[in-house]
Amino acid sequence: MRVANPYDWQAHSPFSVIERGQLLDDLSRQALSGAGMVLVGGHGMGKSVVLRALEALRERDGVHVLRFASPPARSALTACLRELALGLGVTPQEPLHAARIIDDFLDNTPSCSALVLLYDEPTLCTSDLNSPS
Repeated sequence: MRVANPYDWQAHSPFSVIERGQLLDDLSRQALSGAGMVLVGGHGMGKSVVLRALEALRERDGVHVLRFASPPARSALTACLRELALGLGVTPQEPLHAARIIDDFLDNTPSCSALVLLYDEPTLCTSDLNSPS
């Protein structure tokens, strides 16, 4: 689906309101269906603004949205998993596994019907995921 770009090339204001209701509805439906998505665009094009708008989905019944605005201090896999556990309020258990962290969260949050994880600047978080700690 192609939508006209509302970005004002004469001014930079990343906190402007996005007037893309239908696009955000489509993205939220995709996120709630369990689909993975990637937003691609240049610096200052509004990717983070879209993520903040999607974060507002938590207003819906039973939807838990967790947005990671920046990567952890260390970009190792264990650091990323610890950040996930912390963000979900789960005590991490060794060995760390994303599925276990999410299962623990869902077990302790019966009112949650959907969990949406939003990662801003994920390439900053994945640059060294092969490092063990």
